[in-house]
Amino acid sequence: MALPPRPKIVAGNGEPFIFAKAIFDLLDRDAVKNSLANGDEIVDQSDGKYIWLEAVGDLHRNIGTITVEDGRLVIETNSQKRAEKARDWLSSRMGDAVRFRAISYEDIGQALKRAPAPPTRRKSEVPLEVQAEVLGKFYDEHYHRWLNEPVPAFGNRTPRHAARLKTIRPKVIALLKDIESRAERQRRAGNPPMIQFGCGRN
Repeated sequence: MALPPRPKIVAGNGEPFIFAKAIFDLLDRDAVKNSLANGDEIVDQSDGKYIWLEAVGDLHRNIGTITVEDGRLVIETNSQKRAEKARDWLSSRMGDAVRFRAISYEDIGQALKRAPAPPTRRKSEVPLEVQAEVLGKFYDEHYHRWLNEPVPAFGNRTPRHAARLKTIRPKVIALLKDIESRAERQRRAGNPPMIQFGCGRN
């Protein structure tokens, strides 16, 4: 069976969505910060990062993030056209304070491949043999109490009483086989079974 095509994801400008990063050498940190502080399309996040905005009618939308690092300036956006625009815009705006180095592109498929694997579930600190002993005791006591408690499916008779009645005994047998089958599936899955028949009680 053919797999459905991967849905097409586009940026706000209609271009294919990609992770684009324009990198500049940082030659004059103070000049760069002053230039960014005076831009109407720039919002200072006060942590070395700036939001790059684009006017859309009377509103503005976020189209990129500018990060001032040690020795370099990086602007990240989501389309090839915007990355090229950022390259030209920053080169013109910053003058000799920066020097363009490169633009890198990564599509969604590539990003997913390098994403870290989900964390594995933490194993229980309780040893398996202790878990089996505790749960086994619980189920054993539960089902032995159940033998002497009224069950609606048996006309509010106890399973022990219903097993003596010819008309109801098949229901009791079917239910016990179901319990035994589920216990066996749990055992094969490596879990303590719900009940172990032949435990020595009557």
